[in-house]
Amino acid sequence: VANVLQQAAVPSLFWLAQCWSSMINLRQEDPAQIMSLERVEKLMARVLELDETYLDAGPHLFMGVLKSAAPPELSDETEAAMKHFDRAQEIGVNGLTEEELLLYIEH
Repeated sequence: VANVLQQAAVPSLFWLAQCWSSMINLRQEDPAQIMSLERVEKLMARVLELDETYLDAGPHLFMGVLKSAAPPELSDETEAAMKHFDRAQEIGVNGLTEEELLLYIEH
């Protein structure tokens, strides 16, 4: 029963993290918002644990973008980002080719 309840929480956790990160993006000048990014990352990490395939590997795409967004001077997580993008491609992101996935990532 607990596993079923956890699986049922995946959409809510995913969209909470997605919306919260959008709010942070809109308020980048607010240090408190930037500090809450760690919580967003933890939410999406939980989604990855529960169902990495949700929404065509959406959690991996999210984490890949998140990890690649920070300037290298602050946190160089390029390798971690690429692992997420690679895993998303393995899972099959809406049948995107590698070139299409790279275009998605860049924009």
